[in-house]
Amino acid sequence: DNGALAIKVEDHGEGMTSEEIQKLLDGQRKSKFSGIGVSNIRERLRLYYGEKAELRFYSEKQAGTTAVILIPISYDAEEYTI
Repeated sequence: DNGALAIKVEDHGEGMTSEEIQKLLDGQRKSKFSGIGVSNIRERLRLYYGEKAELRFYSEKQAGTTAVILIPISYDAEEYTI
């Protein structure tokens, strides 16, 4: 996808509103689990790829949620090492 590898994960659960997605991205939405998964993924993407990687959510109530991770494609093995 425009020079990036797109990884897509879908579920067919209850879905989320745009406000719930924003809370999730801001680390404010907690579940019965620890709630650190999304912030952990975002931080790892930032550490490895800076602003070149993205984590996006698409969701509708009663229609499920799709999470998409976009990672830049590079053929230089040293470009994204920490």
